[in-house]
Amino acid sequence: MSSQGQAWKHLKVIEDAVSDLKDMATNTSSDLGSRIEAGSVLWVLSELAQDALAPLKKDLREIALEELNGSGTWTHQGDGSGHAKVIVPSESLNLRKNIDPLSIQGNPHWADCFEIVHKVKVRREAQGTIAKMASGDDRDQLLDQLESSQGTPRVSLKRS
Repeated sequence: MSSQGQAWKHLKVIEDAVSDLKDMATNTSSDLGSRIEAGSVLWVLSELAQDALAPLKKDLREIALEELNGSGTWTHQGDGSGHAKVIVPSESLNLRKNIDPLSIQGNPHWADCFEIVHKVKVRREAQGTIAKMASGDDRDQLLDQLESSQGTPRVSLKRS
């Protein structure tokens, strides 16, 4: 059997297993414990796949960097239906940590190399601060600028 057949022969078995597990995990008439068990197995499958891919991805990055000798897109056709694509970004400049670029703002080329970006964000303690404020225009003015949001709860499933 060709290497193509060796790799792809497993796909149908995995697809069937994932489909069965999905049905088990999403069946609202099943008890929650069984649904969580099926979800945990799906989670483990996902982790196993990512772990299995890591060495190949590392090799592909190294090959792409060597062959491209810079930025660009590298592709390679696998046997049969598989193919790989690696996008190597262009080199970019970033500010070093713990430096103050404003300290050299007098440099005649400073404005050609840097820009000042102002960002406003809500302080962590803002909700408590506003809650303690007396009702009035100042408080209303602040509240008009804000909205409350609830983050998406994070879920993880593990084998016990």
